[in-house]
Amino acid sequence: MNKNESILGKKILEIREKKGVSQQQLATKAGLSKALITHIETGKRYPSDKALQKIIEALEISEEEILTEDVKTEFLKKIAQEAKPSEVIRAYRQIMKND
Repeated sequence: MNKNESILGKKILEIREKKGVSQQQLATKAGLSKALITHIETGKRYPSDKALQKIIEALEISEEEILTEDVKTEFLKKIAQEAKPSEVIRAYRQIMKND
């Protein structure tokens, strides 16, 4: 997978095509721009929580159908790469506290 590819984007594309929905149709139904859908599917952008929820609702799927283990792992790697050491330590402590 190259730098701009995204497992989440590929998953959205796969589901959208399987349902026979165009990018424009998905954008309209989700209340988002077609450009944003294109950028998400090609990995140029990650959707906000709100945008992802709109996409899930527009595709009429469950969160579990799109948030597969591969997608979750991709997000965790992205967060880990961008997080400050203090944020990682805080998150680790929180996880251990709740475990």
